[in-house]
Amino acid sequence: MADTGTTRLSQKQRVGALSGRELLPLVLDSKTYAGTAHDLAEYVAPLAGQAAPVTQEARAAADAAAASADSATTSNMQATSAAESAASSALVAKAASDAAIIQPGLYVDEPTGRAAVADGQAFKVQGDGFSVAAYEYRRVNANSVSTLVATYPAAGAVADLQAAVNRRTAREFPDWVFRDEDGYVLAAIEGEGRISMPAATFASGAGHVFTNLDGDEIARLDTRGVLVLRNGDSISSIAWPYTGEPPSQIEMDEEGFIVSIRRTNGEYETAGVETYVNGIASPSIALKDRTLRDMVWPASFGPEPVEVVMDGEGFILRMSTADGAIVMPGGVVSGSDAEPNDGFAAAEIDARNTANLVYAQNLKSAVTTDFQRPVFDLNIILTYGQSLSNGFRAFPALPFNPIAGLFMLGNSIRPVGVTSGTTFEPVGGASVLKPLAGTTQDGAGNILTDISWLQPNDFAMGESLSEAQAVFIKAMTARQMNVADDKGPQFVVLNCGVDGKSVEDLSKGANPNLYNRIIDAVTRVQAIATAAGKTCGVVMFNFNQGEWNYSAVNNFGNGATQDKDQYKALLSKLISDVRADVMAITHQPLPFIALLGQTGANYTVDATNLSIGTAQLELSLEGEYIRLATPEYPFPVKSDSHFEANGARWFGCMFGKVAVRMLRGEDWQPLYVRQASRRGRQVLVDLNVPEPPIKFDLPFVMDTRTDLPNKGFSFVDNAGVFVPASITIVSDTQILLTLPRNPVGTLRLRVADNANNHGRASVTDSDRMKTMSRYAYILNEGMGDWENRADYLDKPYPAPNWIVAGQFTVAQA
Repeated sequence: MADTGTTRLSQKQRVGALSGRELLPLVLDSKTYAGTAHDLAEYVAPLAGQAAPVTQEARAAADAAAASADSATTSNMQATSAAESAASSALVAKAASDAAIIQPGLYVDEPTGRAAVADGQAFKVQGDGFSVAAYEYRRVNANSVSTLVATYPAAGAVADLQAAVNRRTAREFPDWVFRDEDGYVLAAIEGEGRISMPAATFASGAGHVFTNLDGDEIARLDTRGVLVLRNGDSISSIAWPYTGEPPSQIEMDEEGFIVSIRRTNGEYETAGVETYVNGIASPSIALKDRTLRDMVWPASFGPEPVEVVMDGEGFILRMSTADGAIVMPGGVVSGSDAEPNDGFAAAEIDARNTANLVYAQNLKSAVTTDFQRPVFDLNIILTYGQSLSNGFRAFPALPFNPIAGLFMLGNSIRPVGVTSGTTFEPVGGASVLKPLAGTTQDGAGNILTDISWLQPNDFAMGESLSEAQAVFIKAMTARQMNVADDKGPQFVVLNCGVDGKSVEDLSKGANPNLYNRIIDAVTRVQAIATAAGKTCGVVMFNFNQGEWNYSAVNNFGNGATQDKDQYKALLSKLISDVRADVMAITHQPLPFIALLGQTGANYTVDATNLSIGTAQLELSLEGEYIRLATPEYPFPVKSDSHFEANGARWFGCMFGKVAVRMLRGEDWQPLYVRQASRRGRQVLVDLNVPEPPIKFDLPFVMDTRTDLPNKGFSFVDNAGVFVPASITIVSDTQILLTLPRNPVGTLRLRVADNANNHGRASVTDSDRMKTMSRYAYILNEGMGDWENRADYLDKPYPAPNWIVAGQFTVAQA
């Protein structure tokens, strides 16, 4: 007698031992959920053989759910879940009454704040004290209601929401439980969207006792071959008609039909064409005339699979290969076509996004005090590093509107002998302060007045990061004091960079001691100040270097280290040495702020695990008033990867923006990966975002803005390097990446690797700050025709913050 229920069950058997404790991933969309419910109704009862069959009413309800993705059963379950989440959120809001962010300039209500500021200015208003810490408005005019710009959540609300998410995903609180008519649990859907089911354990030995997980006997096959149920009834005496000894394990459905056996030698066989022995249906034991143990995977079929699922007749339904591909009769499902069955719930994404927003706001709101501010008569802005710091090949020096109160030492910000000197010999000879001006110089430091003969890749110095940064610092410092740009503190700009040097070459005591040009330059300015009865001090130290350490793999760099921790220690010591020596010269009471540029773009070396860029980020996060201002990679460069003139000035504008924020007391960290965690084949990346929300943009790859297919992301594990199958922005601060395969060993995320992303990335924040410097193109001064970009010409440089490079370990969520 054929039985359709038995046939369906047989086709669901999985090749291999069935533990019964397996967790089956579930995608929580309505269509998939309805299908799972249908399968569950047919499948869970046999696994608990002591339970009565699923009732006809339950089957009818499951069939109805499978027939419609919008079934009432599924919708009600999802609505219930949503209602529970909403109720949990409401409780979170009420519990955060003491979490409001209190800071200077916070007004009690919108009218009070509006009355206290000028048109166009932003101001904050105290929140409700429960879920909202503060509201940020921008005044339109004195008589209008101001525009709401942002809402900042209370820290307590974030903590409580995270706790609520943890409770919801806890394993001891399943969302739904399926029971039989006697109340026994057949299966449960856990909070994280997994199905767990009890098992029937088939024990060999005397009588072949069949028990459930609690040890209760379900049935036994006694030594006479009689299957005895728990109520004492026997099905029949089975005279085992097949070759070999009786099996050690038998799996049966809820109606007593045998669907699989395991022999004492470990061979596992599933039901095929039913035969009849003494009127009782039994399996045909043969799997296409061969058992699984006898099967040898044909080499012509490709790599041997790691998992095979067959139907009751031995036909393959699905296979999984070692690289994560799923092979089915209809073809291979891999990459973005293979949807992960386990991932991050919306509530968890929301909670982590809120935590990221609070982190960034707290960073911005923190008032920093123990660094040197521009309080001297002469405030020094000092730059050091290699070629991308001193304007190598970034000619010509671009014009800018001069501001009184900005100076350089001699006729240039760079010294004579810019490529090799150990002292800062001023161009022009005399140690005198002159108004800041852009200069184009040859390798010996001589100023070039006619540069019409220069070709783009000639050897000359032009625009550096120093000029644009200094102009912005000077103007904004004056404006914050409510005075004209040429009033307020005065600044001296010194650039001591040397092209083609490692961090070891630039460190104190190296041979030659290039470090000494810093000491010499500051000493000369101090002498000028002392002679005039004035004070001086260093308030900003820019450092941009790392290319030569990355390039040590190509036998450059004079034996330079490529090790992340060694580089970080060397750079930290270099900055510490400069601080100590400068403070001894100027007698300033506090240390300067140090700003770093991040080495990257074509200089990135994947083989070192992006060591130099990662070290610079880590030092920013760990160092005392050492902050990473911006990566190098977004800006246009020439064919040898040195900045174009506008690329160098654009780069300097980013240094200026960060410098101004920090000098007015705000702390800073760049757009970087705070954490990355994996669940199933999903990786959720949390970012610190200075000005949310994040977005995708086009960095320059050499001289062309380029859409990167991988948006800057890749992965590496024990099996090699690979790229995401899909990349999605899921919140103001988060990106969700889908893996094309299961990881092997430790999984690491790379941002802006070279092999897959040209050392660049496509993620920015939404900072809309306008730079004071503008894009410029000058005919017959060594610029390439491609540098005449109509979309940018004579406009402020866009200044969003770009995600910084690095390699990060992905944690298991």
